[in-house]
Amino acid sequence: MKRIILLLIPALLLGSISCKKSIYGCTDSNALNHSNKANVDDGSCYYDNIESDEIIINSWDWSYSNPMYYALINYPAITQEVVDQGAVLVYMETSTNYYSQLPVTFYPSSQWSTSVEVVHTLSQLQIIWTDSDLNTLNPGSWKFKIVVIHNKSIVSDEDIKKELMKK
Repeated sequence: MKRIILLLIPALLLGSISCKKSIYGCTDSNALNHSNKANVDDGSCYYDNIESDEIIINSWDWSYSNPMYYALINYPAITQEVVDQGAVLVYMETSTNYYSQLPVTFYPSSQWSTSVEVVHTLSQLQIIWTDSDLNTLNPGSWKFKIVVIHNKSIVSDEDIKKELMKK
């Protein structure tokens, strides 16, 4: 009789463990959408992996290459993962506390316009300043805001739908 009871106890314990209900969700406590209820990770975790900085490009930081001025900015946050799957956004302060996302064209004169654009590569940004009359003068000092979004931060439509369905 003791043998039967000793054999039944492990069987009952195993049976109760396997009956546990699977609750799918994000089980990573470092994720923004972590769920304490989830016991099975469904790959829906997303993270706050956004970096941003404000920089000032002064008149002496610009280089001239006919017909444009450009500034090279070393920015190590632009990793290969960002180049391949993330995003880099650059904003230019066009008036006090008012930013426009690059590329941008503005009209300082009725005779010509100015275009400012950006190119990013691994660990580097290039901001390009060109006037439509091709007589570009040194742009002077400007404030730029750089935002780097890592792939882990990009939320797909499916992730949003899953979150909405849980509510």
